[in-house]
Amino acid sequence: MIFVNSDEQIAEFESHMQQYLQTRESFITVDTEFIRENSATPVLCLIQIATQQKIYLIDPLAVSLKFLDKYFSNSTLIKVFHSAQQDIELLSLNGLNLNRIYDTQLYEMLLSTTENISYQAIVAHYLNKKIYKDYGLSKWAQRPLSHQQLKYAKNDVSYLRDVFIKQQHLLKTLKRDHWLDNEAFIPYENDNSSLEKSINEENLPVLHSLLNQRKQIAERLQTSENFISDDLIKAICKKGTEFIHTLLHSRNIKERAVKDFLKFADGISDSIVIKNKFGHTTEINLLKALLSLKSEEFQICPSLIATSSDLTAFVDGIRSIKFLNGWRFSVFGNAAVDLLNGNIKLGYDRDKKVRIYEK
Repeated sequence: MIFVNSDEQIAEFESHMQQYLQTRESFITVDTEFIRENSATPVLCLIQIATQQKIYLIDPLAVSLKFLDKYFSNSTLIKVFHSAQQDIELLSLNGLNLNRIYDTQLYEMLLSTTENISYQAIVAHYLNKKIYKDYGLSKWAQRPLSHQQLKYAKNDVSYLRDVFIKQQHLLKTLKRDHWLDNEAFIPYENDNSSLEKSINEENLPVLHSLLNQRKQIAERLQTSENFISDDLIKAICKKGTEFIHTLLHSRNIKERAVKDFLKFADGISDSIVIKNKFGHTTEINLLKALLSLKSEEFQICPSLIATSSDLTAFVDGIRSIKFLNGWRFSVFGNAAVDLLNGNIKLGYDRDKKVRIYEK
């Protein structure tokens, strides 16, 4: 383990990386540590990087991070994270843009029905090791870092290296290692495209107004926009006035900023268009049952195959949805088409389990 806090250690890191990039299918595992004390923007305190031979702990408080850019942006070097979004956003805030990202949490959804597996759980599953996150919220800005902090930081990327190797072996055995190549960056897009796709087109003006209001309040209070979640904004756009009134009168919501945001939402709630939820209830419930069956059959997380919004759009006649193409079509889409066309049906077998039957 090498603690990089001087030009001398940077030179050693660069020398190793130049040789390492010549190896076949080279990858690095990456993690970060930060603090968010009285600041809307988190302070990056440590970057951990592991190659297959060495581990580097890079000190952003002591050295410029510019030397990392050519490696993070390298399109042949795989950057392995677990639950990557926060790390990528933090690195981007510090001038580092990443290419060729691999997220073990995301790819594990191709190997089990579990959604968003934790780092502790994935390490236990692949390595049979128990890890503790006791130092995750410790004082990472202090120097020198304690022995326990350094060990914690080192273990995060060293275990991740072993998890990646084992996970890749399984994916290649099942011929699923390239299934997410064209969409691995989608969870990390720094815009509102995923929110826009999740609500009715008629409510896009309301969505944009709410996002702008959240930003204005956060800037005024010098805090993070996370004080209002994307999920809450989505719920407001889907449920409208009654939902907003319920929140406004809730005793659990006491923060002034949240109250101000909800009052703004109430003021524009007349513009929210509420869709009839019950138009295709039977078809959607059948598709959900089919999705559950296929998820268990292939041991793939159901939300990675299709979302509730995908199923609703499919029943509404929209065909520009992901499960009608590629591997998702083979796993689920072809059966979904057969189900709606009446070519197959669902029923109970003797053990009272739902099964697919040919008509």
